[in-house]
Amino acid sequence: MIDEFPREANKLQQQMKMNRQLIFIGVTILGGLWLLLSLTTTVVQAAADSEPANAVGAAIVGNPSGTPVAADTPISYQAYLTATNGQGLATSQSTDYNNGGALIDTTATNLTAHFTITNTSDQAQVPYVFFSLPKIYEGTTATTKVRAAANLSTATFTDQLASSMTVTYSPNNGPMQDYASLMRDHPDFKWSDLGTFGVTGSIPANSSYTISIPLTAEQTDINKITGVAFLGYSGFNFAKNTGSAKTFPFRFAKSLGVVSGQYLAVTAQKLGEKYQAVPADIQALLPNAGREVSYHNFFSTADPGNAQLYSGGKIVINLTQTKIAETVASHGYSVLLNADHTPQTHYDYLSDGSQNPDVTNILDGYSAAINQFAPYVYITLRHVLTVKDSTLQVGSDWTAANNFVTGLDDADQPLTVNQVTTTVNDPNHILKNNVAVKAGSFSVTYAYQVAPTSYQADQPYVITNTATVTVQPKPKTDPSQQPSGSDQSSSQSSSQSSSQSSSQSNSQLPTPVTKMDQLKPITKITKKTATRSSKQHKETLPQAGEQTSVWPAFIGFVLLGLLSWKRRKMSK
Repeated sequence: MIDEFPREANKLQQQMKMNRQLIFIGVTILGGLWLLLSLTTTVVQAAADSEPANAVGAAIVGNPSGTPVAADTPISYQAYLTATNGQGLATSQSTDYNNGGALIDTTATNLTAHFTITNTSDQAQVPYVFFSLPKIYEGTTATTKVRAAANLSTATFTDQLASSMTVTYSPNNGPMQDYASLMRDHPDFKWSDLGTFGVTGSIPANSSYTISIPLTAEQTDINKITGVAFLGYSGFNFAKNTGSAKTFPFRFAKSLGVVSGQYLAVTAQKLGEKYQAVPADIQALLPNAGREVSYHNFFSTADPGNAQLYSGGKIVINLTQTKIAETVASHGYSVLLNADHTPQTHYDYLSDGSQNPDVTNILDGYSAAINQFAPYVYITLRHVLTVKDSTLQVGSDWTAANNFVTGLDDADQPLTVNQVTTTVNDPNHILKNNVAVKAGSFSVTYAYQVAPTSYQADQPYVITNTATVTVQPKPKTDPSQQPSGSDQSSSQSSSQSSSQSSSQSNSQLPTPVTKMDQLKPITKITKKTATRSSKQHKETLPQAGEQTSVWPAFIGFVLLGLLSWKRRKMSK
């Protein structure tokens, strides 16, 4: 009882009331700073071989950065949580952990806060502690609200303590009152309004007492890492005349599994707003996600990471382990750059619970097929050098500008061909003084140094892209198509003669009968008409180019001679 406190206890009670206010302010500030860590963009490589703090899918998952701290005083205080789901009962880390915390799976039920007072000494001790429920730590912008269950009673507190210990209550952070006084001053008080309860009196030697309070989540924000609630306490240890205050953060989240499958590669039209899919040949270069991916579901990417992603958590990809920068560098692409133009070593992504929070509906070319790639992430590349293949003929000039299309400097401003290094690979000596002298092919490599160092400090970060130039022979001329000299003259003469003959011959042919001609009556040929036609025929002389046959006359002459010879012989 309070009467059993040492004489200075009454004075200390007033002092502790003031200390409790100061401790609460300090705790609030520390809690705010802790939350700010979740917004930092500094990324630290996660340990690849880290193990989860709890089994995947458990009702409660702990912060992998949490480390237990042993109590160094005879009397100690502690706050922690339990919950159940299909995998059974799970217990969280506690206020006895440095960097402790808890994820409450959305499938969890029976969420309960536990507040413990322990005396490890061989003598009775005087506890003086104020345990705080999540309501006390809520700010005006809180997106998660957790309350004590409405069906509590004073027995929930007193039945779990020694008879020498008493409990006081407050809907806020004080003043502390017994239950009767509380109801007198706050007639509308409900247990869900409880903010703080205090425990005083005497705790027996080598004993421990726990008050368990069922909680109700009235509002949760599973998609924000800042949607955090707290348990805590501020207490005094008379044995050492010291005070302490600790908080324990927790948040509700949905299990989202792991990042698996091939990485999706994009270029940014506007970072964070609009992206475009890379060509298929570049996409084919991207590897599958693996052990270089870590999941940070609490308040800092400095922790070793959990075994899987939860909504509101952060994904970190260690680019140096993926070898993506080296793979795409020879195809004209780089990864994003730091302020000093060196390649970024990590990409991090804050999940809001959707499949691809920053890609869905803003990526050209993959709106329907985006789910075939690794979920939640995408690899942003910069298209530094664009070149093209070309074809020439023997005798044509070639310059470096022929195969250069576009380029981007480190500030994403256009590059000219004079700002890049050009190297011609021509083992067959196709070119001579920049003129294609024979058929074949050669390659041209364009290079641009992005930074003096890359992932290897002694090597520059250089982007290259190579074009192929194919040289074709000149077309061969066909002599039959292009005759020269007398052959050409003879050909023209023969052509003219043939044309003339054909024209005259065609002029003597009867006019083709048309359909209209078939409707006319046929004119009878009279004798007079026939005679005139015969006369006209006799007067018609051969024309130049026409051929007249002499064989009938010759044969007739021979036959006439033979007949005359026979008659003479018979007359003798």
